[in-house]
Amino acid sequence: MLGQGYRLRGTVRSAARAADVAALLPGVELVEADLGADAGWDAAVTRKSNWP
Repeated sequence: MLGQGYRLRGTVRSAARAADVAALLPGVELVEADLGADAGWDAAVTRKSNWP
């Protein structure tokens, strides 16, 4: 999808793991979110991420 020009966003449960996941998924924007909590999901589905 990235090769077709789509911008992709994924979630990670821990900001501490974001660098590891980003290395596996170059070009994918990562947002911290937890399936068991509401926090982070607004940023995951909008562009309000605090991450670079």
